[in-house]
Amino acid sequence: MIIVMVGSFVTCYGPDAAAAMYFATSTELNKDYRLVTIPAFFNACVMETVFGKAMDESSEVSSKTEVSSVSTAS
Repeated sequence: MIIVMVGSFVTCYGPDAAAAMYFATSTELNKDYRLVTIPAFFNACVMETVFGKAMDESSEVSSKTEVSSVSTAS
């Protein structure tokens, strides 16, 4: 199970780490920063393959705003 977990982590986040290392250590002046978005698309494709549904921008978690009031004791 540990091997599967580590392998999955490396598969999903390895391209992102490689892109970050390239942009952090490259001495090339004309870097194309659009390449940074490629690992995000790769991660979405892996998640779609594993869970079988398309990953969209909407979240299933609803946001809730709470309001609190303070009253003074007299």
